[in-house]
Amino acid sequence: MTESIQEPDLNEAVLQNEEKQDDSLFEALKLYESKSYSKALNLLLPEFERDKTGTYANFIGNCYQKLGSVNDATHYWQKAISQNPTCYQAFLGLGNVAYSQNNIKQSLIYWHIALSICPESPHLNYNIAAAYSRKDERFLAVYYYEKFLKYSHDYDSRDFKYVSNIILNLRSKAAELLRKASNAISQDRINQAVQYYIKSVTNYPVQPKVVQNIAKVFACDRNFDKAIEYYKMAIRIDDKLKICMVDIANAYMAQRKYELAYCYFTRFLKSYSRQSGTFAEVERIASYAKSKMSSDYDSIRHFNMAVEYENNIKYREALDEYENYALLSSDNRERVMESIKKLKLMIYPERVLVKKLIEKIDEFGSNGRYQEAVTLCDRVLILSGLNSQEFNWASKKRQELRYTIFKENDHKKKS
Repeated sequence: MTESIQEPDLNEAVLQNEEKQDDSLFEALKLYESKSYSKALNLLLPEFERDKTGTYANFIGNCYQKLGSVNDATHYWQKAISQNPTCYQAFLGLGNVAYSQNNIKQSLIYWHIALSICPESPHLNYNIAAAYSRKDERFLAVYYYEKFLKYSHDYDSRDFKYVSNIILNLRSKAAELLRKASNAISQDRINQAVQYYIKSVTNYPVQPKVVQNIAKVFACDRNFDKAIEYYKMAIRIDDKLKICMVDIANAYMAQRKYELAYCYFTRFLKSYSRQSGTFAEVERIASYAKSKMSSDYDSIRHFNMAVEYENNIKYREALDEYENYALLSSDNRERVMESIKKLKLMIYPERVLVKKLIEKIDEFGSNGRYQEAVTLCDRVLILSGLNSQEFNWASKKRQELRYTIFKENDHKKKS
């Protein structure tokens, strides 16, 4: 996979603040695009102090980077962030510098912060994928390359074609291995089938159901450590597979690790309807697991593991351990809950942002800011999954708002 990265799109940054800027900014953009970076700086620097949006500071940072003045570039990107903490392009620039200095960890920190602000940025998803590829973390590399393909509209670009071809080849190899696995199962060669399944998800890791099936085979063979490993992997790929929490808990019960069983049973219950029969059954077993827990269990190790994972940019593993620790201990409560909130934003930025956007849409609609609400609806449609509840809500709301705008305009014409 590629380990190159993409530069920020300055045109995008300028246009986002089009109403708040003057001609000097667009003139500077023309100079920048013609590679006249020093001339662009001469236009931007005198205007920098009066700008509070971070747009000028971010632009100046990019000019300095092109001129090879990394320290000046970093200074102005940091200025942009202090003026506007949502200036994701400045975080992108800082990440690019860290990456160029071979500081992959710091680049990922910057880029994940930027992604929490603008999850639909193709540049960010591409760069994060490249960094994880360099760290040999295939699942995360593929996961973010696929997001890059989802959000990019530059279908003729070299990067788009290159990544599309890689993903297509990975899927093709994975599918061929799955066919071999099915053939082995039909001949009752289960062990060989499992090996094909494992090779398939090694090639193309974004196959949560296949990973879940591998875990089930290990659980049937009473290889509980391997079963837990693959069930956790399935959840990290698709956290909607909540039933895997029960499977993990049952595996821990078989190992008499009651504290961990209690954690996963309880986490499943928090995500499940109380009305179902499954809930009552799991609640009963969770209560039994709790009664068997040791009073001197070393719960702090989960906190320490979470911190270590977080420091190493293993956000999914860190979230897992923080959530377990929160159920086993009330110590460090404020820090733990804040870390859980932050990690969910880093891992699932679309989900968190869509929820905030929906709240904003309702607020704007109530205050008569209909066109702004329509713009936010458009963003929800981009960020939410096709035919998801949020997608359908935003689509319907957008129609209602556009009709309201039409009626208002019609009324003004008549009056």
